[in-house]
Amino acid sequence: MPKNRYIPFGYGIQNGEITIIDDEAEVVKDIFNRYLKGMSYNQISKIITIPYMTESPLWNKHRIKRILENPKYTGANGYIVIVPRETFEKVQEVKRQKNPPQIKSIIISDVPIRKTPPLFTYEPNDDVNEFVKILNDNFRQPEIDSVEIKNLIYKYAAAKYDCCRLQEGVDESL
Repeated sequence: MPKNRYIPFGYGIQNGEITIIDDEAEVVKDIFNRYLKGMSYNQISKIITIPYMTESPLWNKHRIKRILENPKYTGANGYIVIVPRETFEKVQEVKRQKNPPQIKSIIISDVPIRKTPPLFTYEPNDDVNEFVKILNDNFRQPEIDSVEIKNLIYKYAAAKYDCCRLQEGVDESL
């Protein structure tokens, strides 16, 4: 049986069964409806008057977001339906539209970049592989000596650089 503190806002436990707390369930429905009408998480959090929990009564945008993302309100995992599945899905779609995946791009220059064959080859040698092992071992230690790690990283970079070879036929003056 779930502990009361793990029960989402809007639900409670009575006689060992999950039940709906009417006042809170109305707030949950209101949150979904207000979001669908275009309000932000923050705007919604500022107008709710019923306390979130006795220990932590204040609302914030993160609590609103968690409620809007929680499928338990649609009856999932044995919970009683507070929000129809269609409403939940509409909210998820609005969230996707409001927050499309971000693609980061960097503009290096306005000159088009031509695809060219690689100028160098890289084949790690035993020194590089040993540095990888030593670095991994050091990072697993509870206490890390930052100066030692820094020196190892410099040596590792130098060893990797030494493994780079100019491709045959490439002009060395580049």
